[in-house]
Amino acid sequence: MARQYIKEVTKTTIVRAALTVAERDGFLNLTQKSIAEVAQCSYGTITGRCGTMTNIRRDVMRAAVLARSLGVIASGLAIKHPTALKAPKELRDAAAATLSA
Repeated sequence: MARQYIKEVTKTTIVRAALTVAERDGFLNLTQKSIAEVAQCSYGTITGRCGTMTNIRRDVMRAAVLARSLGVIASGLAIKHPTALKAPKELRDAAAATLSA
């Protein structure tokens, strides 16, 4: 029987999928299940590439800052996530404005 091709899922792919989920469902609602569905991989792949949910949330917040995803950054500011608090001031201000709007 021929060996089937299995898509290699990288950490970058997982973080992008997790950012998509965070933008859609909210940063606090990130789960391995929802990330796995978007990344089209198993939970084990997520854990193997990224580690714990704490690590995934840190990486997602970093990606959100780079992508200027105001909704995700605003959620990070609301829970005092260290990466969100270290974002550039103009980005923090713009994200905070979405909270009060």
